[in-house]
Amino acid sequence: MSHKSSFTLFCKDVLTVTSLSVIAAVSVPSQVLSLTTQIADIQDKTVGEPQQKNYSFINQLTGEESNFLLSKKDKDDDNNNNRRRGDDDDDDDDDDDDDDDDDRRNNRRRYDNDDDRDNYRRGDDYRGGYHRSSKLYRIRDWDCFFKVGRLVNSNRKALVIHLDILEKPVTKYANVVYTVYARQNNRWVQFYSSTGSRLIEKKRGKFSLTPEVIEFNKLRVGNLDWSRSDLRFVTEIRYDSNNKRDQRLVFEDVWNYSSITEISSISQLTKVSYRTTKKDYDDNNNYRRRDDDDDDRRREYRQVKNRYSSKAFRSKDWNCLFKLGRLVNSNQRAFVLHLDILEKPVTKYANVVYTIYARQNNRWVQFYNSTGARQIAKKGNKYFLTPEVIEFNKLRLNNIDLSKSEIKFVTEIRYDSQTRREERLVFENSWNYNSITEINSISQLDIVSF
Repeated sequence: MSHKSSFTLFCKDVLTVTSLSVIAAVSVPSQVLSLTTQIADIQDKTVGEPQQKNYSFINQLTGEESNFLLSKKDKDDDNNNNRRRGDDDDDDDDDDDDDDDDDRRNNRRRYDNDDDRDNYRRGDDYRGGYHRSSKLYRIRDWDCFFKVGRLVNSNRKALVIHLDILEKPVTKYANVVYTVYARQNNRWVQFYSSTGSRLIEKKRGKFSLTPEVIEFNKLRVGNLDWSRSDLRFVTEIRYDSNNKRDQRLVFEDVWNYSSITEISSISQLTKVSYRTTKKDYDDNNNYRRRDDDDDDRRREYRQVKNRYSSKAFRSKDWNCLFKLGRLVNSNQRAFVLHLDILEKPVTKYANVVYTIYARQNNRWVQFYNSTGARQIAKKGNKYFLTPEVIEFNKLRLNNIDLSKSEIKFVTEIRYDSQTRREERLVFENSWNYNSITEINSISQLDIVSF
C-alpha cells in the first residue's frame, strides 16, 4: 500500500473519532452542569447552616437520592475541614490538641533520654562499659583506665591500645611502653613491643597519651589463629618522681581475642572521659531517686550495679565466666573465686586448679595454690563447681601487703576429651586489690547450686 493511501485512511479515522467526541460532549453537558450547581449550593448551605444535620439531592444522571450526614461532635474533623478550606479560625480544642502534641513530644524526649540512660547502664555509650575490654587500675597514686579495641573498617584492621591517665603523682618525666603476648601451646609468646615509649603530657589540665595502633598486616605472628587466641597486654609506666629515679609500674590483663570490643574508629577509644562517665552515673542515680513511680527503671539500675568482679573467657569450645570477690563480713575476710561453666566440650573428666600471685619488686610471687582440684559436675543442663574460699588469716604472705598489690589469678582447667588425654586450658587475669568488688556473702557470686 502506498504512503499516500495510508495517510488518507488515517485522516478519516481521526475525523470519525473527533466527531464522536463532539457529539458526546454536546449531549451530556446540561445534566453535568446542573449536578455541579446543586453540589455547590449544598456546600454553601453547609457553611452557612452549621446546625443542619442532613442534606439530600437527586443525582440527575442516575435518578438516585443521596444523603449527606454532618456530625457536630467531632470538632477535630471540623477543624480539618476548615484548614482545607483555608479557614484559619481556631477553637479551644485546637489548643488542647496542640497541648497534647507538646506533651507527646515531651514524653518522647523524656523516653529518649531514658533510653540514653539505659544505654549508659548497658555499657553502650560510656567509657567504663561501652568498651567492655577495659580495666581500671589504682596503685601508688596512679589512677589509670586501660582500654583495648579491635579496629575494623574498610581501611585497616588493627589492635588499638590506650591508657587514660586520670590521676598521677608529680613526676619529672613519665612514659608508657606496651608489650603484647599470645598464648601458643600453653605458653606466652611475645609478638609486639612498643617501638619507643609514649610520653605522658599534660594539656589543659588533662593528661594526654597517644594511642598505640598495632596493624595486623605488619605483625609476624606465624600460624597464630587470632579468633581462638588469648592475648596478654602488659603496660609499663616508667617515671622519675621528685625523690626517686627510674620507678616502674606494671599492669597486666588477658583477653580472648573474640571478646575484645570491635571499634570502627580510634576516637571511640579516646574521646570520652571516665570522670564524665562517673558524674553521669551519679546524675542517673539522682534521677532515679526522684522518680518514685518508675519502679522498672530502678530495678534495672540495681541489676547493673556490680555484684562481683568478673571476666568472660572463650577458648577451645569452653565458655566460662570467672568471678571474684573480696568477702568482708564480721565472720571472715577472704577471696572468693568461682568459675561459671556456661558451655564445655564433651569430656571424660574435668577439674579446675587456681593459683594466685602478687607483684613484688616487678616480679610475680606465688602465695596460693589450690589444695586439690575442683571437680566439674553436671546436673540437668547446668555445670556445677564448688567455689574457692581463700581466707586471709590462713595465708603466708610474708612481707606482701595485699592492699597495695596487683594480684594475678591463674585458672587452669585440666580434662580428658573423647579423643585426647590430659588437655589443659589456662586463663589469667590481673586486678589491683582495691579494685576487686567487696561482697558480704558468697551467694553474691550467683553460684549455681543443686
